[in-house]
Amino acid sequence: MLSKKKQRLQQRMEERLHAAKRQRRRWVTVIAAVVTLIIIAGAWHSRRSITSNARQTANKALPADDKWTVQALLALKPHQLEGLDIALVNLLCAEGLRGSEKLDIDMALNRLDEFAARVRVETDRNMHRFDSNRAEYQNSKPYFRMLMLVTVLQQDFGIRYNPARVTPVGVFEPNDKFFADSRDVFLHGLTGDPGMGTCSSLPVFYVAVGRRLRYPLSLGSAKNHLFVRWEDRDTRLNIEAASIGMNTYDDAHYRAWPYPMSAGEERDYGFLKSMSAAEECAAFLAIRGQCLMAAGRLDEAISAHETAARLTPDSRLYQAILGFAKRDAATRRAPKLPGVGMPPDPSLWDLPPEVAWPIWRQQQAQRQQNRMVPGGVPNPEPRIPMPGQPFDGNNFNNFGLPQPPRTR
Repeated sequence: MLSKKKQRLQQRMEERLHAAKRQRRRWVTVIAAVVTLIIIAGAWHSRRSITSNARQTANKALPADDKWTVQALLALKPHQLEGLDIALVNLLCAEGLRGSEKLDIDMALNRLDEFAARVRVETDRNMHRFDSNRAEYQNSKPYFRMLMLVTVLQQDFGIRYNPARVTPVGVFEPNDKFFADSRDVFLHGLTGDPGMGTCSSLPVFYVAVGRRLRYPLSLGSAKNHLFVRWEDRDTRLNIEAASIGMNTYDDAHYRAWPYPMSAGEERDYGFLKSMSAAEECAAFLAIRGQCLMAAGRLDEAISAHETAARLTPDSRLYQAILGFAKRDAATRRAPKLPGVGMPPDPSLWDLPPEVAWPIWRQQQAQRQQNRMVPGGVPNPEPRIPMPGQPFDGNNFNNFGLPQPPRTR
């Protein structure tokens, strides 16, 4: 009997020992997990503090709201441009140009807010159209939202392409004429009088309004042309901003229009990709440079192009534009210097000037001859496109990026 009691007692003792060991293992596991969480939390907090400090340091380098100037913008480094309002950057680049004498940046930004508010209301009010007939809108809510944005801005506010800047295909306005008035190529021409723009400003305008609605919009570029892109995880949509109505095209369209581009040009010049903030600013500075060049402010123009090239060291585009600007400045300062400058056709830029210009003049003569109807009477002015039709390569030129300089 005593032997059985001893066995039971021994068995209970062993069970208690095993239970105690299991309990200790559990506590060890819990303590290890807590320590791990503390380490992770500490590392996250440290990284967050570093990021926060970096942001605070970057923000301290930015001007106060009442001290923004184009000089302050030019002093920024590429990473400091991230997060800035594209409209503010664009309007600052218009400061001091011909046509911006009445520029009021605060008023222009407020006007963009008003445009965005109207687009939001009308889009929400008409969303039932998309829900009831998705196929009509390509089964794409981004497509519907951009269609509403373009429709409201064009129909309710009269936003349009400046007809004075429209020319028949193959006939090019000189840079000094196209960039003579900054209202044609910067946002203040659309937020105020005359409420019109070109391919230099209309895409920026749509992006500025769309970003106020939290749309994932960016600028894209082809040869001598800017367009709008909606790009998120599910959708990549190119929107042509120079249209009456809304038109969308795939990348293949822009590889052939307004100028054909090679795969090397697409890669080296950064065509057909969504622009970064630094690349957007570089595009605006290049346009500013052309406006300054048109006004005869050559040194300031070269400085603007140099800053554009500095902001985009991995792209050859603004290095090329800078080179053309320097050659144009040299031509103006020494007008009798032969062989300087290039015709405004990128497909001829790789040729020597003395070869490119005769080809260009011959092409222009052929284009003018093709525009003559029987009897030697020139064709009438270009037709006005019907709603929903683009200012496309078959009818008009709408070049948003600066053309290379012409020999004077």
